[in-house]
Amino acid sequence: MVGEDEMTIEDPANALKIYDDKNTSSGNVIKVAYALVFLIPVFTKTPRAPGKAFLKASLFDKISPCGGEFFNEKRMEWLNVEQVQKA
Repeated sequence: MVGEDEMTIEDPANALKIYDDKNTSSGNVIKVAYALVFLIPVFTKTPRAPGKAFLKASLFDKISPCGGEFFNEKRMEWLNVEQVQKA
């Protein structure tokens, strides 16, 4: 999670599209930004964290260790946070 003022998105091809996702577990409407070329999620914003954005890990070559978990009841069975933190 980063502050919106800490991130810069360059989109010269206007490929980034943002939509309101109303089908959420929390019932909150969140904004999801996708790069249309490969439908890659870029970030998510929620009204529960104003001024913050959740950057998607798929953007990075190296993923930092987990600092916390949200919605871990939907975690994929193959994902083990403890193993990721030790790597």
